[in-house]
Amino acid sequence: MPTEKAHGFQIAKMCESFALQGEIVELIIPRRDNFIKEDIFDYYNVEKNFEIKHLDSFDFFKLEKFIGSKLAFYLQSLAFKFKVGKLKVESNGVVMTRNPEIVRVLKKKKIKVFYDAHRWPETKRQIFKHMLKNVDGVICNSIGTAQAFKGNGFVNILVAPNGVDLKEYKKDVDKTEIKNKYKLPLDKKILMYVGHLYDWKGVDTVMEAAKEVENKDLVFVFVGGTKKDIENYKSISKENNLENVIFLGHVKKTEIAFLQKTADVLLLPNKPINRESEKYTSPIKMFEYMASGVVVLASNLSSIREVLNKKNAILFQADNLKDFLDKINIIFSNNEKAKELSKQALIDVRKYSWEERAKKIINFVN
Repeated sequence: MPTEKAHGFQIAKMCESFALQGEIVELIIPRRDNFIKEDIFDYYNVEKNFEIKHLDSFDFFKLEKFIGSKLAFYLQSLAFKFKVGKLKVESNGVVMTRNPEIVRVLKKKKIKVFYDAHRWPETKRQIFKHMLKNVDGVICNSIGTAQAFKGNGFVNILVAPNGVDLKEYKKDVDKTEIKNKYKLPLDKKILMYVGHLYDWKGVDTVMEAAKEVENKDLVFVFVGGTKKDIENYKSISKENNLENVIFLGHVKKTEIAFLQKTADVLLLPNKPINRESEKYTSPIKMFEYMASGVVVLASNLSSIREVLNKKNAILFQADNLKDFLDKINIIFSNNEKAKELSKQALIDVRKYSWEERAKKIINFVN
């Protein structure tokens, strides 16, 4: 921490939100070398209303090229777990963690522990269940995740989807100024994807659409992704002479809301290639998209339909290029409909703030 990955932002926002509700919050993380030199508060643009405690455990990722990433991750987790096991927690204290190993270690010390679940594992399920068998409660990011836990015998469960910082999206934006800053065309319609360029996120669908789309006034903009992934997709774009694709790379979190507001359509094209995409995910960008006031084009998956529907978004058949292109045409041929959907999304997203999530969890824990 900090990390470019979404889980880091989610953790920081939850710490901030718990503190805003009057809780005393301490974030406990391992001390590791990090190419990101900003501190957590500046990087994620969160209030300095919680403490950060770094545990000194050996950084096995320094040996990654010799022992491989899987072993490095395992040894790193083991070292951190050992250090956490030595922590003193006040008798009225509560620990919330995304690590099942931490649950097992702290429950041995009779500490109240809640597991923040964002998926059900595809492998090593019995070990996973064993580590969580004495957990005080499970906080699930989606109904799909909760159903998986219930089906495996867990009882004390709260469904609490991810959220959005609504105040960031209420700020006025000079769209021309932002477009000029990021060298985006002023005379084109922008279809924007924000996030990592993973396969299951549906990036390939967007790239294929850029190849096939007939409307020359449309441009596809990608925000985010690792350097390696960006280079890969830039290569594909160059090979296919795609002049309607722009990669902005990593953008500061403080700028994301402004960028999203410059779009004409925001894309959430998840593919149903695993259960995480189909059932478990609660994409932070989905709530940010809704708060932006821009129409959302999203995959028709059960994980997405927990929040989006035909009244607040345009849904297309996941991993179906033809339907994706058809829905793009519908959006630009019916501007009033698009405005209607985005207005409803702005209303619906109000219940998905980080503060509301924090209140639900505090009530559940108490």
